[in-house]
Amino acid sequence: MKKLFEKIKRYKKALLVLIATFVLVFIWVTLSKKAPKLIELTPVIVKEEEEVDTQPIVRGDFYLEKASPPSGEVQIMSSYTHLIFKFSKPVAKEGVVVSVKPQITLKKEWSQDGKTLFIYPRSEPWLDRTNYTITITNIKSREGDDLNTRNIVHQYFNDKPVPLDVGESAR
Repeated sequence: MKKLFEKIKRYKKALLVLIATFVLVFIWVTLSKKAPKLIELTPVIVKEEEEVDTQPIVRGDFYLEKASPPSGEVQIMSSYTHLIFKFSKPVAKEGVVVSVKPQITLKKEWSQDGKTLFIYPRSEPWLDRTNYTITITNIKSREGDDLNTRNIVHQYFNDKPVPLDVGESAR
């Protein structure tokens, strides 16, 4: 028994590190199993005076499901990045009108199922440090349903990130 206590004294630091490691691993595993539940229960706090519109525009069963990127300040990595608007039903694409301010020539493409509209610059790129307003009007489903009583209007600010000088060239 005396020899055991001498070995414990000699390797005291190593044993403490080993025990601490086991405790940390146990805590990490326990929390990682509970993490998805914790995330789902986290409340979102919004100031009363702020209006937050995260829900799709719904009027009946024909609505805008998703806009990507969402309206607001966006850093566009490529000058020819496309915008995506996904609808709940196939769209009668012949009547759809897309406009942009400031004006640049846009190209519209539709997914094969007719539910997704892709918009991107045709020849000139999105300009850096420029506010854009994209307006989509006259949207009807192939069945003749109106999307809603108002147009889709999305705001984007193209602010390309400033490149960082790193490595040998930074000196």
